Amino acid sequence: MIDKAFDRVARVIEVVLALAFIFAVLRNFANVVGRYLLGLSLLGADEVQIFIMVAMTFLGAAVVTRRNLHLRMDVLVRFLPAGARVALRVAEQVLTELSDLSATDLLDLGLVASAMGFASATESLDGAASPRGYRLLARVPRMPSPILDRVVQHFDGLQKLLAATVEDLQGVEGVGESRARSVREAISRLADASIIDRYP
Repeated sequence: MIDKAFDRVARVIEVVLALAFIFAVLRNFANVVGRYLLGLSLLGADEVQIFIMVAMTFLGAAVVTRRNLHLRMDVLVRFLPAGARVALRVAEQVLTELSDLSATDLLDLGLVASAMGFASATESLDGAASPRGYRLLARVPRMPSPILDRVVQHFDGLQKLLAATVEDLQGVEGVGESRARSVREAISRLADASIIDRYP
Protein backbone atom coordinates (compact mmCIF):
# COMPACT_ATOMS: atom_id res chain seq x y z
CA MET A 1 0.00 0.00 0.00
CA ILE A 2 2.64 2.50 1.06
CA ASP A 3 4.91 1.36 -1.81
CA LYS A 4 2.18 2.22 -4.32
CA ALA A 5 1.76 5.65 -2.70
CA PHE A 6 5.52 6.28 -2.93
CA ASP A 7 5.50 5.14 -6.57
CA ARG A 8 2.66 7.57 -7.34
CA VAL A 9 4.54 10.41 -5.67
CA ALA A 10 7.69 9.49 -7.63
CA ARG A 11 5.66 9.50 -10.86
CA VAL A 12 4.23 12.96 -10.08
CA ILE A 13 7.75 14.23 -9.35
CA GLU A 14 8.94 12.81 -12.69
CA VAL A 15 6.19 14.73 -14.53
CA VAL A 16 7.06 17.92 -12.62
CA LEU A 17 10.74 17.42 -13.52
CA ALA A 18 9.90 16.97 -17.20
CA LEU A 19 7.76 20.13 -17.23
CA ALA A 20 10.43 22.09 -15.34
CA PHE A 21 13.07 20.98 -17.83
CA ILE A 22 10.91 22.01 -20.81
CA PHE A 23 10.18 25.36 -19.15
CA ALA A 24 13.88 25.95 -18.44
CA VAL A 25 14.87 25.17 -22.04
CA LEU A 26 12.13 27.40 -23.51
CA ARG A 27 12.98 30.26 -21.12
CA ASN A 28 16.66 29.98 -21.97
CA PHE A 29 15.87 29.89 -25.70
CA ALA A 30 13.63 32.96 -25.38
CA ASN A 31 16.37 34.76 -23.46
CA VAL A 32 18.99 33.96 -26.15
CA VAL A 33 16.67 35.06 -28.95
CA GLY A 34 15.76 38.26 -27.11
CA ARG A 35 19.36 39.04 -26.25
CA TYR A 36 20.87 38.51 -29.72
CA LEU A 37 18.02 39.51 -32.03
CA LEU A 38 16.15 42.18 -30.08
CA GLY A 39 18.85 43.41 -27.72
CA LEU A 40 16.59 42.65 -24.74
CA SER A 41 17.07 40.24 -21.88
CA LEU A 42 14.49 38.59 -19.64
CA LEU A 43 14.78 39.97 -16.11
CA GLY A 44 16.24 37.38 -13.73
CA ALA A 45 16.43 34.66 -16.41
CA ASP A 46 19.80 33.35 -15.25
CA GLU A 47 18.76 33.24 -11.59
CA VAL A 48 15.49 31.44 -12.40
CA GLN A 49 17.47 28.96 -14.52
CA ILE A 50 19.80 28.24 -11.59
CA PHE A 51 16.87 27.78 -9.16
CA ILE A 52 15.16 25.39 -11.59
CA MET A 53 18.33 23.32 -11.99
CA VAL A 54 18.88 23.12 -8.21
CA ALA A 55 15.25 22.08 -7.64
CA MET A 56 15.51 19.48 -10.43
CA THR A 57 18.67 18.07 -8.84
CA PHE A 58 17.05 17.56 -5.44
CA LEU A 59 13.74 16.26 -6.79
CA GLY A 60 15.56 13.97 -9.22
CA ALA A 61 17.69 12.60 -6.37
CA ALA A 62 14.52 11.60 -4.53
CA VAL A 63 13.18 9.77 -7.60
CA VAL A 64 16.38 7.88 -8.46
CA THR A 65 16.78 6.87 -4.82
CA ARG A 66 13.22 5.51 -4.81
CA ARG A 67 13.90 3.63 -8.07
CA ASN A 68 17.33 2.47 -6.81
CA LEU A 69 18.97 3.90 -9.93
CA HIS A 70 21.37 6.38 -8.30
CA LEU A 71 24.90 6.76 -9.62
CA ARG A 72 27.55 4.47 -8.22
CA MET A 73 31.30 4.63 -8.41
CA ASP A 74 31.71 1.35 -10.28
CA VAL A 75 34.63 2.04 -12.62
CA LEU A 76 36.88 -0.51 -10.90
CA VAL A 77 34.02 -2.88 -10.03
CA ARG A 78 33.31 -3.50 -13.72
CA PHE A 79 36.74 -5.10 -14.14
CA LEU A 80 36.17 -7.61 -11.32
CA PRO A 81 35.00 -11.18 -12.01
CA ALA A 82 31.26 -11.84 -11.75
CA GLY A 83 31.58 -13.59 -8.38
CA ALA A 84 33.46 -10.67 -6.84
CA ARG A 85 30.84 -8.20 -8.15
CA VAL A 86 28.08 -10.24 -6.54
CA ALA A 87 30.04 -10.43 -3.27
CA LEU A 88 30.49 -6.63 -3.26
CA ARG A 89 26.79 -6.07 -3.98
CA VAL A 90 25.79 -8.39 -1.15
CA ALA A 91 28.29 -6.76 1.23
CA GLU A 92 26.95 -3.31 0.30
CA GLN A 93 23.37 -4.41 1.01
CA VAL A 94 24.31 -6.06 4.32
CA LEU A 95 26.28 -3.03 5.52
CA THR A 96 23.38 -0.74 4.60
CA GLU A 97 20.96 -2.91 6.58
CA LEU A 98 23.32 -3.17 9.56
CA SER A 99 23.90 0.60 9.63
CA ASP A 100 20.17 1.07 10.23
CA LEU A 101 20.34 -0.99 13.46
CA SER A 102 20.96 0.68 16.81
CA ALA A 103 23.76 -0.46 19.17
CA THR A 104 21.21 -2.42 21.19
CA ASP A 105 19.75 -4.06 18.08
CA LEU A 106 23.24 -5.20 17.03
CA LEU A 107 23.35 -7.38 20.16
CA ASP A 108 20.22 -9.27 19.02
CA LEU A 109 21.42 -12.13 16.81
CA GLY A 110 17.96 -12.55 15.29
CA LEU A 111 17.84 -8.94 14.06
CA VAL A 112 21.41 -9.12 12.77
CA ALA A 113 20.64 -12.39 10.94
CA SER A 114 17.48 -10.85 9.48
CA ALA A 115 19.44 -7.78 8.30
CA MET A 116 21.93 -10.12 6.62
CA GLY A 117 19.16 -11.93 4.77
CA PHE A 118 19.19 -15.11 6.84
CA ALA A 119 16.53 -16.57 9.12
CA SER A 120 14.25 -14.17 10.97
CA ALA A 121 14.31 -13.84 14.74
CA THR A 122 11.67 -16.56 15.14
CA GLU A 123 13.49 -19.09 12.97
CA SER A 124 16.62 -21.09 13.67
CA LEU A 125 19.87 -19.28 13.01
CA ASP A 126 21.41 -22.61 11.99
CA GLY A 127 19.10 -23.10 9.00
CA ALA A 128 20.54 -23.94 5.59
CA ALA A 129 21.00 -21.15 3.03
CA SER A 130 19.73 -21.88 -0.48
CA PRO A 131 20.95 -20.29 -3.74
CA ARG A 132 18.85 -17.40 -4.99
CA GLY A 133 20.35 -16.80 -8.43
CA TYR A 134 22.74 -13.88 -7.91
CA ARG A 135 25.78 -15.67 -9.38
CA LEU A 136 23.80 -16.89 -12.38
CA LEU A 137 22.29 -13.47 -13.17
CA ALA A 138 25.63 -11.69 -12.63
CA ARG A 139 26.86 -13.52 -15.74
CA VAL A 140 23.99 -12.18 -17.91
CA PRO A 141 25.40 -9.44 -20.21
CA ARG A 142 24.24 -5.84 -19.67
CA MET A 143 22.09 -6.66 -16.63
CA PRO A 144 21.79 -3.54 -14.42
CA SER A 145 22.21 -4.16 -10.69
CA PRO A 146 18.74 -2.82 -9.69
CA ILE A 147 17.03 -5.10 -12.24
CA LEU A 148 19.13 -8.05 -11.07
CA ASP A 149 18.08 -7.44 -7.45
CA ARG A 150 14.40 -7.17 -8.44
CA VAL A 151 14.51 -10.43 -10.42
CA VAL A 152 16.14 -12.30 -7.50
CA GLN A 153 13.61 -10.90 -5.01
CA HIS A 154 10.68 -11.66 -7.32
CA PHE A 155 11.51 -15.36 -7.78
CA ASP A 156 13.04 -15.92 -4.32
CA GLY A 157 15.08 -18.98 -5.25
CA LEU A 158 17.30 -20.40 -7.98
CA GLN A 159 14.91 -23.23 -8.92
CA LYS A 160 12.01 -20.81 -9.51
CA LEU A 161 14.32 -18.56 -11.52
CA LEU A 162 15.49 -21.45 -13.71
CA ALA A 163 11.86 -22.44 -14.35
CA ALA A 164 10.72 -18.87 -15.14
CA THR A 165 9.24 -18.20 -18.56
CA VAL A 166 9.55 -14.98 -20.57
CA GLU A 167 6.08 -13.98 -19.32
CA ASP A 168 7.15 -14.62 -15.70
CA LEU A 169 10.22 -12.43 -16.18
CA GLN A 170 8.08 -9.65 -17.67
CA GLY A 171 6.17 -9.59 -14.38
CA VAL A 172 9.24 -8.05 -12.73
CA GLU A 173 9.24 -4.24 -12.58
CA GLY A 174 11.64 -2.79 -15.16
CA VAL A 175 11.86 -5.96 -17.29
CA GLY A 176 10.35 -5.51 -20.74
CA GLU A 177 9.79 -8.14 -23.40
CA SER A 178 13.22 -7.85 -25.08
CA ARG A 179 15.11 -7.94 -21.76
CA ALA A 180 12.96 -10.86 -20.56
CA ARG A 181 13.80 -12.82 -23.72
CA SER A 182 17.54 -12.07 -23.46
CA VAL A 183 17.57 -13.03 -19.76
CA ARG A 184 15.64 -16.26 -20.43
CA GLU A 185 18.04 -17.20 -23.27
CA ALA A 186 21.09 -16.37 -21.14
CA ILE A 187 19.77 -18.39 -18.18
CA SER A 188 19.12 -21.40 -20.44
CA ARG A 189 22.56 -21.10 -22.03
CA LEU A 190 24.34 -20.72 -18.68
CA ALA A 191 22.37 -23.57 -17.08
CA ASP A 192 23.21 -25.88 -20.01
CA ALA A 193 26.89 -24.90 -19.85
CA SER A 194 26.90 -25.57 -16.09
CA ILE A 195 25.47 -29.08 -16.61
CA ILE A 196 28.03 -29.83 -19.36
CA ASP A 197 30.89 -28.61 -17.11
CA ARG A 198 29.63 -30.74 -14.23
CA TYR A 199 29.04 -33.90 -16.29
CA PRO A 200 31.51 -33.88 -19.21
